[in-house]
Amino acid sequence: MILYLDASAIVKLHIQETHTSELLKLVFDESERGARVTTSCVSYAEVLAAFARNVADEADLNRLNSDFQRSWPHYHVIFLDQNVLNVAGILSRTYRLRGFDALHLASSLAARRRREKSTFLVFDKMLSRAAEAEGFQTPF
Repeated sequence: MILYLDASAIVKLHIQETHTSELLKLVFDESERGARVTTSCVSYAEVLAAFARNVADEADLNRLNSDFQRSWPHYHVIFLDQNVLNVAGILSRTYRLRGFDALHLASSLAARRRREKSTFLVFDKMLSRAAEAEGFQTPF
């Protein structure tokens, strides 16, 4: 099984927000069952940028950055290649997605093998609908 997290889901793993508890439980439970916890390489910059925009206290920001950087090697990271970029272009037009959202969906499709059970953890309604249309489960 693939458990794909976009940047908004990763941020919720580090900052207490709505659905953080449920998300932490789901990620922990599924990874214990052998799910591949996956994200796109663009999440790295997106998550750090979200922390910088939303955390005023320098000590808290440093702690969050360190925690995230320690967790990063545990993700199965999908890197962008021309195929992922081409698919992202098609998805952005098909579903009217923003650029990074299309890159996340294209990355999740690249990670999925032979229509295996896949869950896409996302908190954007438009991206969630597009992921569902592509056959992903979206629990939030």
